[in-house]
Amino acid sequence: MKRYKKIFIYAAVIMIIAAAGLIVYDFKGEIQQSIEYSCYNVEGDGTRALYLLTKEMGYDVEIFTRPSRFLPDNATVVAIGPVSEIMESNMEKKYLKAWLERGNVLILISYNLEKYIEELGATQPRNFGRYDRGYKYSVGKGSIIYFANSEKYTNSGVKDLEHGVQFIEALEDGSYNKVLFNEYFHGIGSSGVKLWDIIGFGGKLVVIQLAMCLLIYIFNVSRRFGKPVVVFETFKRQENENLFALSNIYYKAKANSMALEIYLENVKQDLAKFLGLGKDDWTDTDIIKAAKENNLLKDLEVEAVFSECESFIRSGKNNSKELLNLYKKLESIRKGIR
Repeated sequence: MKRYKKIFIYAAVIMIIAAAGLIVYDFKGEIQQSIEYSCYNVEGDGTRALYLLTKEMGYDVEIFTRPSRFLPDNATVVAIGPVSEIMESNMEKKYLKAWLERGNVLILISYNLEKYIEELGATQPRNFGRYDRGYKYSVGKGSIIYFANSEKYTNSGVKDLEHGVQFIEALEDGSYNKVLFNEYFHGIGSSGVKLWDIIGFGGKLVVIQLAMCLLIYIFNVSRRFGKPVVVFETFKRQENENLFALSNIYYKAKANSMALEIYLENVKQDLAKFLGLGKDDWTDTDIIKAAKENNLLKDLEVEAVFSECESFIRSGKNNSKELLNLYKKLESIRKGIR
């Protein structure tokens, strides 16, 4: 009877926590859907229609809810009716301007933002658009496409098809397939900077390696010490059995393959940077081809080393000697470009 009572209590607690989570999630969704010009909002003053139209046109569309310092390159950002207090903060302007100068595109739709655009360093305005008079500005290598009437691009406004066509023409002018609808400018999302964002790729690699070392240490110091004997009965230590099971799970998780995959990706990033292939627009084939033509790399057998690493990762081996040998080969490539 006591056993069933405990099960009932646990089930009740789980149901209460789940219900609370659903209520919070639903409340958050209602707030998002009530914000004017939000792409979550399906009412007349929302912009969900433009978001869905962009997706239907074949663009890689996402909703962006982080500060401008986290904006990815090679993208077009859409900001419709932004909250001035958020958008015009010094930090936002600083990072947004730097992002534009690197060659990205901002489609800005709101009233009376000409002065703000000037503060971003915009120059050379020229007329843009056949149906709704707008302007295109240059900011470094990037650009801003600006329309002054937010109402024309809401769910009710794009019933006039000309404004939807005008918006797609602005996306085509931006020439990037990735399109981000900026909801951070509507107060949705978090401005907090996470430690995981700050430490970068190298720091993340170190954290993962430290976690692996910790698990190995736990495994080594927690081996089963045998079975203590009791009169008429022999039993296993429960805590040691749990640790033994954990170590087996860790071993079967193929941590060696994961570590090698991360290290290999890091080497590829360094090679792409060294060979001038840019940050994202490259493939393994591009790296191998460029390495064969480079005097410093053509003798390092980049293609063969990559092939061996990929084979090891796919096989899920746990051969430490082979893993160490592959690390040495990757390290020789890294040293060759330094």
